[in-house]
Amino acid sequence: MITTLKIDQITPSLPSDGGEGRGEEVSPPLRPKRRLFPVQNSGGVIPQRRRWVCSVVLNLSLLLLLGTTWVQGQVPTTNVVARAPEPGTRPAMGQTNGYVIVPNDLIWIKVYQEEDLEVKTKVGKDGKVTLPLLGAVTVGGKTVEDASTMVRELLDKRFIVNPQVTLSVVEYSKRKFTVLGQVQRPGIYEYSGDETMTLLQAIALAGGYTTRAATSKVTVQRVEDGLLRTYKAGAEAGLKDAKRAPFEIRNDDTISVGARMF
Repeated sequence: MITTLKIDQITPSLPSDGGEGRGEEVSPPLRPKRRLFPVQNSGGVIPQRRRWVCSVVLNLSLLLLLGTTWVQGQVPTTNVVARAPEPGTRPAMGQTNGYVIVPNDLIWIKVYQEEDLEVKTKVGKDGKVTLPLLGAVTVGGKTVEDASTMVRELLDKRFIVNPQVTLSVVEYSKRKFTVLGQVQRPGIYEYSGDETMTLLQAIALAGGYTTRAATSKVTVQRVEDGLLRTYKAGAEAGLKDAKRAPFEIRNDDTISVGARMF
């Protein structure tokens, strides 16, 4: 029996990778994925994507450096010239260690791990206080730091090895000063010891100058180390020179304002 086949019914068999004549269909080869950044296979060449990232980082760094330089150029620099205070002035009250202890101040002295030596006492008119073990000690006229060092050295010399002493002012005494001469209300005035009183503020408390006052003839008298000293303190000098430290008034100062000749 003869079977007749049409030509278009014959499906050719393509050889597979494994050999010839198996009649298996071969799938078309997959196309490789397209890379956004072609990579060169040469071992000594930096890939293009990495070079692009390095370029962006370098440009940003340059922009940041230029911006910082421009900002620095816009900020003005001011040279501040510090000048020493006038003779006889003392540190501001806010600087506790520089505060000068005076009579009627209430001070508190503590010694680390020695509760029996802790004491609160007022400074006497002679500047002395009575402390355990030490007896009468002169602290008046000394700064807080100097008085604390003195107490520590006295204890270390006779009683305790390397004591840790803390001295602080608990309550400040009232300060007083006198204003004489060409002011509206001559007299004696008081202010709190924890405040600062400048020469101009003291004259303002006395009502200010009279019409005959000579602002260039202002003097301040005070007792220092047992000696009466006189300071020529032009009250208007601080207003003309902003860099000049104001003259500060101390306890028991006497301010005199002279008169003009004409």
